[in-house]
Amino acid sequence: MMAPIRLAQEVIDSIIDYLHGDVKSLSNCALVSRSWTPRAQHNIFAEVTLPFRSDGIPTARFTRIQGIVQQHPEIALMPRRVRIVASEEVADRVVIGLDSFAPQWDASYASSAVQLFPKIRQVAVVDLACQSLPDLAESIIAAVPAVAALIFDSVHFSDAHPEPVWTPPQNPVTLTVNEAVAHRPASLRKLTIRNLQARHGVAQCESFALAESLARRGELSSLVSLELLSGPGVTQTWLPFLPSIGRQLQHCAIAINDVVRDDVGFYRNLTIEHLREKIIEFYNALLACPNLRSLGIKYDGVPSYAEGLADAYEDPAITPQISPFFLQALSTLLSRAEVPFPELETLAFDIFSTVEGLALCGDAWTALRDILCARERYPRFRHLRVELEEMGSGYGPWRELQAVRSRNADARAGLLRAQLRMFEESGITVSVATRDSQYWMM
Repeated sequence: MMAPIRLAQEVIDSIIDYLHGDVKSLSNCALVSRSWTPRAQHNIFAEVTLPFRSDGIPTARFTRIQGIVQQHPEIALMPRRVRIVASEEVADRVVIGLDSFAPQWDASYASSAVQLFPKIRQVAVVDLACQSLPDLAESIIAAVPAVAALIFDSVHFSDAHPEPVWTPPQNPVTLTVNEAVAHRPASLRKLTIRNLQARHGVAQCESFALAESLARRGELSSLVSLELLSGPGVTQTWLPFLPSIGRQLQHCAIAINDVVRDDVGFYRNLTIEHLREKIIEFYNALLACPNLRSLGIKYDGVPSYAEGLADAYEDPAITPQISPFFLQALSTLLSRAEVPFPELETLAFDIFSTVEGLALCGDAWTALRDILCARERYPRFRHLRVELEEMGSGYGPWRELQAVRSRNADARAGLLRAQLRMFEESGITVSVATRDSQYWMM
């Protein structure tokens, strides 16, 4: 009879790590052996979700988590990522809209929540009503000075009456660190702002105030990843800071747009020429980031069905046009005589359109491929990622487009991959994904 094979603990730990995210299986592993328990618990508690009511009152689930941490202090040291979210329980929810907001969540609630876990490195705040974005960020950083990543996703703000108007500074912003925090090493490496839920002026003012606050605290000096995925108005508020932080950025993602509704949009009362000038302005601002390894472009508004977009403009003189201009302008940037991003490895697009709309960009995709696959200019470029949020599958004037609604995700992805085959033929790894439209037009 053969003796039982004993695996080294390192091997067992590696096997358990493969179950990351499968809480049920990890819980079973924790019961197998005392030697399995620490690694299983490490994976179970690597990310913790803390649900709150919108008025800041802890939910029953949050209270249970507090109890577990108090009974088992060693668990408090395990989480590396914390998500602070609005409760999904009906009793805890309040309908939130642009004109009627729930009671606002005070920044001190975030501080008390993250203090439970002193070793966390990433904090995400999702779908909560907030009084002040910079106050929220400062409370988190004060509670966990070693936090390396902040994510603000679908954070809501009350309307201000009258709506504030953000005025861009005349000159690039110079980073001046407050003496009170100058002695503390900066730890923030990643900042993501996604889908701020507020009127245009409010979102811009909150975004710029956040940038100024982080600059004063010295946190921008360590930033290597900046994702601005909340409309072009928010992107614009960070452009004055790029000359100061651009050289350290390795990843940047921005939102651009040239077709937008008048009541939530950035480009109001502008001509087509002005719209395109803004896209060029945003792209040119990226020249301050020569060490980018990955670049993300979130583009909302390729109008693949012009007749359905006639009401998307405030100025009736602007007619909807089918144009791949956002790709053409990017190709112009990338083909500059002095290579703007010689370390570029990955280019990612998140596009609001239809498969048919992107098919109209065939020549623009080809031109982009020719530029990026020139190995003497972009020797490291290897990955293209395209995610499509398809018009017509959700709300808005595209809901009657039966050809779109009848497609499932696999059919969309197949059609999209066929359009990008030219990149694969050139040795580029292509990743595609699609999702249904969830918005009218943001």
